[in-house]
Amino acid sequence: MCVPLTRKHRTARLQWCREHHNWTEQDWSCVLFSDESRFSLSSDCRRQLIWHESGTAYRPENIQEKDRYPTCSIMVRAGIMINGLTCLHVAPANGTMTGSTIH
Repeated sequence: MCVPLTRKHRTARLQWCREHHNWTEQDWSCVLFSDESRFSLSSDCRRQLIWHESGTAYRPENIQEKDRYPTCSIMVRAGIMINGLTCLHVAPANGTMTGSTIH
């Protein structure tokens, strides 16, 4: 599931690309891209819980995932950079992660 990009998002991404298109390999060597994903053992029925005032439906801040029968889930985080990638970090979805530890 994803939230569609707004015109503002697309404009900001284009601006970022224009500002960085001349970067050298040395410039990029200082950059780390990271991401995280949640994996769950429960079935993914794609149900959504939407709380909203009249006329505000489907705003990203109003949409929450709803799982009637929650089970075990984990968060997986990793990163990539020009000379390699980070280790995978796995943590319980209800845990927290700082820059150096998983709790």
